[in-house]
Amino acid sequence: MQKFDFEIRQIIPYAGEGYTKATVMFRLGPLMVRGAKIFEKDGSRWLSMPSRRTKNGRWLDIVQFVDKQNKLDLQDLVFAKYDLMLASTEEEYAYASA
Repeated sequence: MQKFDFEIRQIIPYAGEGYTKATVMFRLGPLMVRGAKIFEKDGSRWLSMPSRRTKNGRWLDIVQFVDKQNKLDLQDLVFAKYDLMLASTEEEYAYASA
């Protein structure tokens, strides 16, 4: 299988309550993916690919990985960047309020 270049273009945290923690835009080779989301519930978190609700109320993935391991690898990269972003935001906040 060919490996593609990967780049996280943007992570935007959600300030509100709920399970959605951030929205993610990334480039995987020639493909740009907008609307992926980081969810967190009961100590677990996962990366959800862009999806839409069908007429019968079910969610349908617009972007879907065929190989689960590839999705898990991508998820690990996104979470590492998200964790760094959260840590730097907390440090900046602590510095600004001191």
